[in-house]
Amino acid sequence: MLPLPRAQVGEAAGVRDEALRTVDRLRARLRRIAGEAAAASAAVPSHPRVLVLQSLRPLRTVGWWLPDQLTLAGGSCGLEGQPGDPAQELTWEQVCV
Repeated sequence: MLPLPRAQVGEAAGVRDEALRTVDRLRARLRRIAGEAAAASAAVPSHPRVLVLQSLRPLRTVGWWLPDQLTLAGGSCGLEGQPGDPAQELTWEQVCV
């Protein structure tokens, strides 16, 4: 998962401790969901291929944290970037492979 500047954002907003608790709670939730997805996908011989688009004009795949979430959920695409990378423009030829 991507590192979050949780303390800095919380401090700037005047709610540092609440920000830390919230981020910890959300990370625990993501770990639980990833565990459930891993258990479910263990029964399936291959991961589902999915395509998540940010826009159609220009054709653009998702970026930032969504590739990470796609992997945690047990899916794969091959067109998305690495977690933390911005969205990438695609061609229909890349999508239709």
